[in-house]
Amino acid sequence: MVGANCTIHRTTAKSAFQVEPMPINSLLVLSAEFPAPWQTYIVDQGRDLAALGAKVTYVSTRRPNPEYFSEAILARAGGAFQTLFPPRAGDLGYLLLHPVQVLRMLRYLSRARAGGRRGRLRRLALIPCVARLIRLARAQDAELVHLHSFGDAAHVAAMAERACALPYSLTLHGPPSVWGGDIALKGENARHIFAVTRALADEIAAICPGRPVSALSMGIDIDRFRWVERPDHKAGAPWTLCTIARLHPSKGHVQVLEAVRHLRDEGHDLHYLIAGNGPAEDEIREEINRLQLEDAVQMLGPLSGEEVADLMGRCDIKVLASRYKGEAAPVSVMEAMATGLPVICSRIGGTPDMIEDGKEGLLVPPGDTLALVDALRRMIETPGLAARLPVAARQKAVRDFASAKLTARVYALLGGA
Repeated sequence: MVGANCTIHRTTAKSAFQVEPMPINSLLVLSAEFPAPWQTYIVDQGRDLAALGAKVTYVSTRRPNPEYFSEAILARAGGAFQTLFPPRAGDLGYLLLHPVQVLRMLRYLSRARAGGRRGRLRRLALIPCVARLIRLARAQDAELVHLHSFGDAAHVAAMAERACALPYSLTLHGPPSVWGGDIALKGENARHIFAVTRALADEIAAICPGRPVSALSMGIDIDRFRWVERPDHKAGAPWTLCTIARLHPSKGHVQVLEAVRHLRDEGHDLHYLIAGNGPAEDEIREEINRLQLEDAVQMLGPLSGEEVADLMGRCDIKVLASRYKGEAAPVSVMEAMATGLPVICSRIGGTPDMIEDGKEGLLVPPGDTLALVDALRRMIETPGLAARLPVAARQKAVRDFASAKLTARVYALLGGA
C-alpha cells in the first residue's frame, strides 16, 4: 500500500522563483468548492498540520452549491474559510498597483494550450483570483499554498508563484487526464507534488520531470474510526450493505442495486443503505423504484464523519462499485477497513494497493455486475469470511492509513520540522 514510508522522491533544478524549503509556520490549504461532505480528509490533514505547529487557513475556489455545503465539515475546519471567487475590489486594485506581476501571470498563460480560445478566456478570468490568493497569503503570513486540486486552482497557484514567488504544492487525487490539461505547466514550479497512489505518482512524475513527487495516500482519523466488534452472522439472518460516496454515475450505485435485486430473488435477505448526495440522486431513486426495492433500500443523504463511523458500526458489508477512471484511493474504503467492516470494491485506481483480494477484502472488475453478485454471495455464504477479512484490513489501516502519520510525512517533505 502507498503509505508513510512508500515515497517516490525526485529532485531537480529549481525554477527562477523557487525558494529553498524552510519550516512552515503558516499555510493556505486550497481546494475546490470547500466545504463539501466528501472533503473530510482535507480537514483531517489540516488538523494534523496544525498539531505539527502550522497555522492553517482553508481556502476554496468558490462556495459549493447549497445542496453540497457541509456545515459539519465547516465546523471541523474551525468554522471559517476564504474564497477566491468572486474577487473583491481590493484584488482588482492590487493588479493595478502591480503591473509587473500581471505581466508575469500573462507570460505564464501564454504557454497554456488546453481548451482552445474558450480555455484561454477562462484562464484570463482567473487573474483576479490570483491577486486574491496573494493577498490572502500576505494577510495570513502564509509561506506556502497547499492544493488539493490539479484543475484551474492549480493555474491560480502557479501564476501566484510566477508573480511573487509564493511557493505551492499540489496533490493529485485522480488521473491527470481528468484535470483539464496543461498538467506539466501547472506542476512545473511546484515545491512538491503528492499523488494518492503509486501509479498516479509514476504518471505525474513522467509528465512533470524534475519535480519532487511522493506517493502518499490521504489518511483517516484512526481514533474516530475504531474497531467495532461484530457478532458472528447467523445463517438466514439479514445482511445490511452500505455505500458511502457521492451520488454520481461513476460510483456504481445502480450496479449495487441490481446486485441486491438479484440476490434477494435468490432468497437472501439484503438491505442497502446509501449515504451521500450528488447529481445522480434522481437516477438512483428511479432505479430503486424500477427494481421494486423500496422496502430494501434507504437513502440517508450526506453524513458527518461521526455519523459515517456510526453507520459503519451498524452495517455488515461496505460496497463501492466505482466504474470510471476518476477513482483513486477512496477514503470511505479506508474508513471501513479501520472499523472492521468487510469491504467489496472495484479493482480500480489505487484499490489493488489498498486491498489484497481475499486477504483484506474482495475486489471485483469495474462495471461487472455479475462479478459483484458473486462477491456478495461469497461474503454471505462463506462461513467466517466476513469475520476473517476485517482483522487484516484493520491492521492495514492502522499501518498505512493513519492521517497523523501521513500528514507528518507531507509536512516534512514540504520543509517542516
